Amino acid sequence: MSPAFIKGVGEHLLNARLTFDKFHVVAHASKALDTVRRQQQKADSELKGMGWTLLKDVNKLNLAQLTDLEALVRQYATKRTARA
Repeated sequence: MSPAFIKGVGEHLLNARLTFDKFHVVAHASKALDTVRRQQQKADSELKGMGWTLLKDVNKLNLAQLTDLEALVRQYATKRTARA
């Protein structure tokens, strides 16, 4: 996903289809979400400790984590962390 890789494929593999693997796409999205959460946490202490809850697969959350996540989304629907 680096610009150098993309440029190299474009210049040397003209008929190749550029694809990105799921691992790296999810890793970038998770990092972006965590960055937004950390920034917003400075102004809102209720987000402290929510990092793993936000990044974890919703199907693997326990009842307490799921409740926290649902409350966050309801309460912060207009805030950047919930949107992210």
